[in-house]
Amino acid sequence: MSVPSTVPSAPDWQLRVRTFDGDTAGAGVLVSPRHVLTCAHVVCAALGRPWEEAGTPRPAEPVALDAPRGGGAWQAAATVLDDGWFVDRSPWDAAVLLLDRPAPAAPPTLRSRGGADRPGRAVSMVGFSADEAPAGVWSHGVLIGRGGRHHEHVQFDIRSSTSARITGGFSGSGVREDPGGALVGIVCDAHQDDRGLGVSGWMIPVETVPNVWGGDVSAPPSQPLRDSPRTVHALALALAETPTVADPEARREFYRLLAPRIRRSLRVDLAPGLFASRLVGVARDHGLLHEAVAALDLLEEGSPPMRRVWEAAGPLLDRE
Repeated sequence: MSVPSTVPSAPDWQLRVRTFDGDTAGAGVLVSPRHVLTCAHVVCAALGRPWEEAGTPRPAEPVALDAPRGGGAWQAAATVLDDGWFVDRSPWDAAVLLLDRPAPAAPPTLRSRGGADRPGRAVSMVGFSADEAPAGVWSHGVLIGRGGRHHEHVQFDIRSSTSARITGGFSGSGVREDPGGALVGIVCDAHQDDRGLGVSGWMIPVETVPNVWGGDVSAPPSQPLRDSPRTVHALALALAETPTVADPEARREFYRLLAPRIRRSLRVDLAPGLFASRLVGVARDHGLLHEAVAALDLLEEGSPPMRRVWEAAGPLLDRE
């Protein structure tokens, strides 16, 4: 009998933050063997304090954490670092904690460059929102773009009707990129529909959190994704299927947005498929693939074909 995916065979890097009464206040994620990133409002909930974004002083009392996704009895206390309380400055509603004992697992790979600026990237989250599922319940979504109360935060939408909706137990949970599982950010807020279901939310990107833990990150290095001809072809095909590239007039407008170094080696009057293929090659030669895809997104405005472009571009952008 196979083991369900929500019950790992080894301790996980996502921990649970508890209240004095043993209830769930939220989650936190390891960024080093002794440091945890979570939301400031989760810390306040654990301590039974009201949370006001700009007016809440850094608490000195420790909070309790455990590791239900490890299936063991690990428990610890953690205090907020002197410079790890972000309620009146970027990235807002974030806190970095110091554990009083080593963590039960290795930290994840931290996607600290460019992971949050790619609309269409598939992500997963596991939240402690159901008492009958102590190891957490999964939700799957896609990154949409920056927004919310602070420009640094990034919206994600839940795209599956079978995924868990974003509720209080998800605050501080790790947003994991698919595939690979690297940490992109932590859940900080949710937007509810008229039925009270959290169908979208916002995350604090890891790349916006100052490294106040002093660079003590023991995450394994990110494994480069294979840069195969099939990957390049998939991106070219996705580009060719966007309305902007398919339509000659719209393609000319897109062409004018491209960097001069790309335009000098690219003819705008090529057939859509050939134009897209040539664009991928030239943009990669100059290290400007992300810039070119972002220029196209300005015209596509997050269309479904554009989200497929971002997904196809992900493996190549990770190599830039």
